Amino acid sequence: MSGIPEGAQVSEDGHWWWDGSAWQAVEDAWDTVQEAASDAWDWATGNDEGGTTSGGGASGSYDDGDLAPEHAVCSLGPCPSCAESDQVSAPCVLESGHDSVHQCAQGDYWEQSDASEAALPLVFGTPVATAMLTYDSGSDTISATGNTTGWPRGTIDVVGDIYCDGQVVHRQENTCRSATACTLPTWSTTPDPGTRWEHVVTGSGPRYGPVEDTEQVDVP
Repeated sequence: MSGIPEGAQVSEDGHWWWDGSAWQAVEDAWDTVQEAASDAWDWATGNDEGGTTSGGGASGSYDDGDLAPEHAVCSLGPCPSCAESDQVSAPCVLESGHDSVHQCAQGDYWEQSDASEAALPLVFGTPVATAMLTYDSGSDTISATGNTTGWPRGTIDVVGDIYCDGQVVHRQENTCRSATACTLPTWSTTPDPGTRWEHVVTGSGPRYGPVEDTEQVDVP
């Protein structure tokens, strides 16, 4: 067999020999390899021997818009919540052909019949505020924290006012952006005996009015 150095390792099919670092084609087999490659290309592209398109092979499944339309992405938008909260243009990621309620990759919803109509944000949320105020007699410590949850995604503010016998002694604040909830840092102190403590937590965010919760604790 021509083209093979003496003593070189030959593949089982006789088409290749090992040069010490890579397989090389045997000259006698090169025409066969080229022909097989050409046949594979013709099948993949759907071309016959004359070079015309037959519509067969791998290309046939992509011709003439054969991709199912239900797999196309809607792409209508942009999402008004993303534009407001993140200053980005986010299209609808649902499959084409759905109803007028759209959803972006962040999970926000809006209503829009077609590209000529303004996108109207749809509010899906149930905002609540939660105040947490506890007295630990073992450590003689009163602690306060709180949060607000259930907002449509956006900028969320939460404020906690801590009162002792009707007077504000501390204010907690936190702001969370591109969020649906926000939590206050924990505050604690050693209270005087016989005092009444109150924690008022107020949460605010997009498209809903502020929400509030109050917790009271009497120190023995």
